[in-house]
Amino acid sequence: MEKILKMAVGAASGDSQTVKFDGEFDKAGQSAVKEELEVVIKALTVKVLVFDFSAVDFINSQGIGYLMDINNHLKKDAKELHIKSPKANVLDVFKAIGLPDVIPVK
Repeated sequence: MEKILKMAVGAASGDSQTVKFDGEFDKAGQSAVKEELEVVIKALTVKVLVFDFSAVDFINSQGIGYLMDINNHLKKDAKELHIKSPKANVLDVFKAIGLPDVIPVK
C-alpha cells in the first residue's frame, strides 16, 4: 500500500527553514503537498530551505524533477534548497544521478 506524502513545516531558525517529509516522494506524494509547499516557498524569508528526508521511503523521477523545479525557482530568488538526512536507498538514487552536485545533500 502506498504511503501518502505528508509534510510538517518548521519555524525559521537563523538563515534556514526546515520542511520535514514523511512518505513517498512521487507523483501522488507531490500532488498531496504541492499547494501547501508552494505557499511555504512564496512566503520564505530566509536564504535556505531545508527538506528533511529522514522519513521519505521512496523517490522516483517525477519527485526528483519536482525537487529540481523547486531548486531552480529558489535560485532565481537567490535562495537555496538543501536536503537533509535521506535514507540510504534515497541517497543511493541521489548519488546515481548526481543530485548532490546540484543540491547539497547532508
